[in-house]
Amino acid sequence: MTCVGGTNLVASVDGKIESEVAWSLSGSGQSKSFALPYWQAADVDSKTRSMCDLALSSSPENPMWMRRWTNWEAYGGTSFASPAFAGMVAVINSYRKAHGKPRVGYLNPLIYLHGPTRATFRDITKGATKFWPAGVGWDYPTGLGAPDVAALAATIP
Repeated sequence: MTCVGGTNLVASVDGKIESEVAWSLSGSGQSKSFALPYWQAADVDSKTRSMCDLALSSSPENPMWMRRWTNWEAYGGTSFASPAFAGMVAVINSYRKAHGKPRVGYLNPLIYLHGPTRATFRDITKGATKFWPAGVGWDYPTGLGAPDVAALAATIP
């Protein structure tokens, strides 16, 4: 399972990122029951699984828009970011199929341990959740950061 945290992303009308910080209401922290996976051992100082692995825009201050029945509605929350990332993985798999590559499969070891794949994430270094600050490199609120999906699709081995 890839854990998706949240950011508060502000972008210009032409899509340029103006700011992005860890979303204060995003979940993050250490598991109480799952052991530390091998692929996360170099990034966290914990004996248990740590969340998050990556982050996407989630704040209701800068919401995602969705069409529900006949209306456009704005929403936020990691409950929207997680399925958005699942959709991104579906797009990545379509790209890979078109290029004669297999489906992604188990993503976590690839994003943590394969240097070129890891480099496709934009590090979120500001903001915090209630207990954890964002910082340089992996952190609890935003994990490895926000993915560049096109680069991720092209880089996964």
